[in-house]
Amino acid sequence: REPWRIPRIEPSLKGWTQPYKGVEGMRLHVFDTGSIDAPEGLLFRGGNWLEPRSLPVLAFVVEHPDAGLVVFDTGFSQAIADDAQGFLGSFMSRVVKPVLAEGGTLGQQMAASGLESKEVSHVVLSHMHFDHTGALEEFSGAVVVIASSERNDAEAEHWPLDGFIESDWDEVSRWAEIDYAAEAPYATFIAHHDLLGDGSLVLIDLRGHTAGSQGMIVMLPAGPVLITGDAAWTEESWRYAARPMMAHDMDLWWEQIWRVKKFVQLVPATLVMPGHDRRRLEDITREDVVLH
Repeated sequence: REPWRIPRIEPSLKGWTQPYKGVEGMRLHVFDTGSIDAPEGLLFRGGNWLEPRSLPVLAFVVEHPDAGLVVFDTGFSQAIADDAQGFLGSFMSRVVKPVLAEGGTLGQQMAASGLESKEVSHVVLSHMHFDHTGALEEFSGAVVVIASSERNDAEAEHWPLDGFIESDWDEVSRWAEIDYAAEAPYATFIAHHDLLGDGSLVLIDLRGHTAGSQGMIVMLPAGPVLITGDAAWTEESWRYAARPMMAHDMDLWWEQIWRVKKFVQLVPATLVMPGHDRRRLEDITREDVVLH
């Protein structure tokens, strides 16, 4: 095909309030639930198949002054430690080599940090791959928020290595599905959904990696944080537009990355948090962001 062209993203921030005003009392916790080891060639086009790469499997918890706790992605299941081969299948468990964190699943790590699972009001899923839904059923009292296109695709028949493990969510009873086709644009993004109705947590349409990938802008006191899920799974994904080996819609993924880049250009105080990279996070010295 022809070389990838940079799409034109309008340099405007639809619906974005300036000057920026964050939500006092809101904090973001970043948890590391384990790692996926895979050759670089499996992750990026043009990557070295002999170069190993270890990706952290991150999960995020927002302390909200009015809504309690809001989780964004849940990381690995306990099944990764108990029987990864039985859970994922022999081929996938060898290719990606998942390892559960020593601190355990997200719920276990939250409890050790003084955050109660029963106080979680919402669990937002960036998408429904197993490394983002593994601890979902630890939050039985929460509403699970997902793009309707993502849930429909995840529950359809797929090839054996699609990354969807239905046992992660087959006991979930409370779903909130977002139809982004009916939602309005926001900032540089195609569509958005105001999760709590107060502008503090804005979900954004980032489909491309999967049929219904979504991200979340967290309006923290010291500046906005954009959590991308696997729309940008590492720093080089969004900063250098490093293309993944696979995507549900690669052309749309490409466009979304440039929407992320344009947003950061227009709102330079934004801290981008990829789904599988914490290298730049280690240098953060903000009271409203807590690394675990």
